[in-house]
Amino acid sequence: MRNRWRNFRGTESWRAFFGVLLLTATSIAATQRSLDDIPDRLLTNQDVIEMLGSGMTRLAVIRRIHNSPCKFDKSAAGLEALHAANVPYNVVLAMMKAPELPPATKGRIPVVIPDSTPIKIGLSEDLGSDVQNAGFTSSTFMC
Repeated sequence: MRNRWRNFRGTESWRAFFGVLLLTATSIAATQRSLDDIPDRLLTNQDVIEMLGSGMTRLAVIRRIHNSPCKFDKSAAGLEALHAANVPYNVVLAMMKAPELPPATKGRIPVVIPDSTPIKIGLSEDLGSDVQNAGFTSSTFMC
């Protein structure tokens, strides 16, 4: 009787191990799918028309719009082209709600870090008092 109980416990632990292994593999596959959903360029009106033409569902196209950087032509001519291509209303609405990308910024971009945010900084120079003078400032640092 005791041997049967030991075999049962051993079987259960193997089942648990394979269950965890299966969940991990599924999680990795889902993560890879979500990374594949994000294109490496801006999504355009033509991309939406092609996705719908290739048989993607409306919900899949809307999901892609929400998860991608977009640059849609929201002009009257652009909307007319979407209407001519029979793009469904809810897809056009998702396109209209997609945020515009901010214009490219040249030069330095100010970054505001909230108070009490821990930051690790590595300095490229020694700041000991025996090396630097009082009031020394440096603009080079590594994170």
